[in-house]
Amino acid sequence: MNEDNRPLMVTIRCMTYNQAPYIRQCLDGFVMQKTNFHFEAIVHDDASTDGTADIVREYAEKYPDIIKPIIETENQYSQKNGSLVRIMNEHTHGKYIALCEGDDYWIDPLKLQKQVEFLEANPDYGLVHTNRYNRRDDKITKPVASGKSDAISILISTGIATLTVCYRKELHDQYLRDVKPIGKGWLMGDAPLWKYIAFHSKVKLIPDYTGVYRILSESASHSKSIVKRIAFVNSMLDIQKFMMDLYVTDSKQKELVSRKIISNHHLRIFNIYVFFGRLNDARLYLLKHWDEIIKWDLTRFPLERSAWVRQAYEAKKYAFAADYIRLYALATEGGIYLDSDVEVIKSFDDLLNLPYFICKENSPQGIEAATIGAEIGCEWIKRCLEYYKDRPFVCSNGSLDTRVLPAIITEVIKSNYELKEIESVAEIRRDEQQVYILPHSFFSPKNYVTKKMEISEKTYSIHHFAGTWQPLWKKILLFFWVPFSVRFPAVANFIKKYK
Repeated sequence: MNEDNRPLMVTIRCMTYNQAPYIRQCLDGFVMQKTNFHFEAIVHDDASTDGTADIVREYAEKYPDIIKPIIETENQYSQKNGSLVRIMNEHTHGKYIALCEGDDYWIDPLKLQKQVEFLEANPDYGLVHTNRYNRRDDKITKPVASGKSDAISILISTGIATLTVCYRKELHDQYLRDVKPIGKGWLMGDAPLWKYIAFHSKVKLIPDYTGVYRILSESASHSKSIVKRIAFVNSMLDIQKFMMDLYVTDSKQKELVSRKIISNHHLRIFNIYVFFGRLNDARLYLLKHWDEIIKWDLTRFPLERSAWVRQAYEAKKYAFAADYIRLYALATEGGIYLDSDVEVIKSFDDLLNLPYFICKENSPQGIEAATIGAEIGCEWIKRCLEYYKDRPFVCSNGSLDTRVLPAIITEVIKSNYELKEIESVAEIRRDEQQVYILPHSFFSPKNYVTKKMEISEKTYSIHHFAGTWQPLWKKILLFFWVPFSVRFPAVANFIKKYK
């Protein structure tokens, strides 16, 4: 059978503008696809001035059955009237749609085959996506897409990379009719579509790495302009509110979802100010929106909820009360916990799709507890809470149980899971048997003993070990004891055993 006569299954939509250094790699990813069905790639060049259009024409001549060029003589995007989207929609005829911008590229020749096979076999699924690599210059990293595929999770934090998707055209057309996105003023076209599809069908993650997302210094989502970056994040908030109002009807659920969306939004804005070195603006932004930030006080966490917390509070050992409350907040609300002596030096945005993240503490204590991220209901967090159940802070002999949280977390995890040390966030998985722990360089680069910094390109935050909760006598003791225990561990263990 002649390939042109087979039913058209997939239309790849590719938009490009002044991407001559990258477009060949992108088009190579299309033409290398191995399928048992007919597909095409609509490549729209928006009046490039750097030779991109010539490369597109070259590939169209060499692969006429696949590459279908649209070469503009006048830039459509700058007209801001929806013409670019209308042109692409008019030329999209496949049963399924795949996307890849001209600066990204596919690396798996079976990407389309695997995705179409799944969608054909599972009509209740509307979209399938995969993992992808990130590339900044010549450095490639390996993020992990969120395994969560329910509509609420995708509404709060999409976690879907555009270059990895394949979805049903009928849902795309339905979205255009129902939502009418042209004229909404949204700065991204993909995120609202993914959220819409999630409320109208199932979404599937295939964990294969099928493509590379190129992070450039200037793009819609990555810009050198703080104004553009903030505008992009604000546009995402507008989309989330629109979809929430449209589809989340239960009032209690809507309140919870709204709180998560707003808190994530404030975190992103805060991170942008920090990234650009605008620390004073970051502080002022935080103060301005303080009423929208969840405050954990005795109103939100009454003392009678936990005997441990009540006794620690009454003994004025507030740090130990906070140990329990931070775990409770993470288990019931999810989010990122930071001690007050933690300095954030890099955005946490690329960690927000992980089920949790923790690292080793740069000290003899075990796991770092000053920076913890977790989804609602994280199992190992709940196990740590169980440690405190029916446990008094004030012991029967009147002494206080001042065991530090890093040691408790370490014990609980080792008692219930296999603790697996890893080197990158890409290795973190949803696993009932294992808990993955990152190197101390991620969140604890400051050495507890020497106070030297071991900051690397992987570092997100610094725990400065202020230790304000410790009494003066203990600070003096630790000043001498910690270096001694590190230099003479056998003697230190003997002393601790028989003290």
